[in-house]
Amino acid sequence: MIKNKKSRYIILGLCLSFITLINTPRVYASVEEIKNWFTARDEVSNNFINGDIDISIEEDFKEPENWDGLNHDKKVAIQNNGKSDAFIRVSIVPRWVDENGKPWIGDSNYVDLTFVNVTEDLNTANAAWIKGEDGYYYYNQIVKTTNKTVDLLESVALNIPTDKKDVYKNRKLIVDVKSETVQATSNAYLKVWEGVPESIKIVLDRLLAN
Repeated sequence: MIKNKKSRYIILGLCLSFITLINTPRVYASVEEIKNWFTARDEVSNNFINGDIDISIEEDFKEPENWDGLNHDKKVAIQNNGKSDAFIRVSIVPRWVDENGKPWIGDSNYVDLTFVNVTEDLNTANAAWIKGEDGYYYYNQIVKTTNKTVDLLESVALNIPTDKKDVYKNRKLIVDVKSETVQATSNAYLKVWEGVPESIKIVLDRLLAN
């Protein structure tokens, strides 16, 4: 049984105050100065049975000096660095925390994640990623060793209404990107990945048969 999980956290912060913190003030509605920052932090968690499986999260991302919440490139793909061909699935979930890093109930509807190369059509080979009923995005190909997937996430944006900005003062948005991989065999994915939808099993078994 071989399992590998890697997570990446994208942190977006909003600082709504009149005190200069990090970046140059930006003016909204000519009423208040808003300083925004957008940064990235990596966190990796590995659980190996042996050394045959190894993946990394590949990004095309540059931290903006003055992020105003508008659309910003944040491209995410997965690299297979291991010795075995692999199945890959990814979970991308936004969550809010307060100024102390504790969970905070924010509205995820204000978060705009732009996905690419995704379909919910289980019978197509034209899209690289298939969105499963379990919330995971499954890669619609077996990823050969040393190869990588095409992009899944393209960009991130925040659309917080003007009348809600005070509520989100000093709050932070974290977008959890978790990638999981197993050897491309039916025994491996059935043992390691719990709760795989039956529809996705059909897709994975079809890939193995080809």
